[in-house]
Amino acid sequence: MKSLVSIIIPTYNRAHLIGETLDSVIAQTYKNWECIVVDDGSTDYTEELLKFYCEKDNRIQFYHRPTNRRKGANACRNYGFKLSKGEFLIFLDSDDLLDTPCIDNRIRTFKESLDFLIFSTAKLIDGEKTTDIINNDPFELSNQTYLKMFLAYKLPWQTSSVIWRSKVLEKFSFDEYLQRLQDVDFHTSILNLGEYSFKRINKIDSYYRINKSIRDDIYLNQVINSFIYFFTKVYTSSLIKYEKNFLDFVDFFLSRFLYPNDIEYYKHIRFVEKELLKKANLNYRQRKLLGFKLWLDKNGIRFKGYVRLRSFILRNLVDA
Repeated sequence: MKSLVSIIIPTYNRAHLIGETLDSVIAQTYKNWECIVVDDGSTDYTEELLKFYCEKDNRIQFYHRPTNRRKGANACRNYGFKLSKGEFLIFLDSDDLLDTPCIDNRIRTFKESLDFLIFSTAKLIDGEKTTDIINNDPFELSNQTYLKMFLAYKLPWQTSSVIWRSKVLEKFSFDEYLQRLQDVDFHTSILNLGEYSFKRINKIDSYYRINKSIRDDIYLNQVINSFIYFFTKVYTSSLIKYEKNFLDFVDFFLSRFLYPNDIEYYKHIRFVEKELLKKANLNYRQRKLLGFKLWLDKNGIRFKGYVRLRSFILRNLVDA
């Protein structure tokens, strides 16, 4: 009998989209799968819709996130994994799609010596499948090079790009304190061990929906708090040996999210900069520049070229 494949889908208020996702699962040419949908407290008609799908296909299972677990997709994924029975596993978002032969091709390609496979995921724009691949690959395909990419926030793959041998994931879980950056944290934890074998297959078999929704203050707060949490996690773990790569990550989040909101998130910025000054492996020039900015901020000094100076300091942190 063919191996059972578990597909785990966390969802929250995606009743208008998850039906298409589930249809792409039902349409699979590979038939021996279970699809575990875990709801994160939806207030739309997700429950009614999933009742319909569970009756339509008994391979689909619907659960609610237990109330004693933190709200968020990570808790839903972890709970779904606990319930799963498959030898192989795919994490799928509730608005993304699988190509009809996706699972069939992944299982056919899986060799006994492999722990996971990475396929290509393309963008789904306005409901249309494209050939615009979102994967990024280093010159050398290894645990370490992919790890460095995740830590530099040059994301090599999307969650649904991978099919895992389930036993690998018994040692890992998604960090339920993270509301964003969960894929970075999860994959770096696995890759950091450096003991798993994989293969990269340059074939599109899944689609990542590009959403054009407005990103509000709640989203911004989740991103920044998750960044601070992950930043602290890296600087207190063995991942810090890849600090040179991680500083690209820090540069991106400071320039994209923190500095443009420097009034509201002043304390967060000060925390990051002080931690860098205290813990980062900075040279003399980097320390002087960063220390100078901290002194300016502490004394409330602003001048015409302040923003330019800030950008110059960031460039020096990652380029020196």
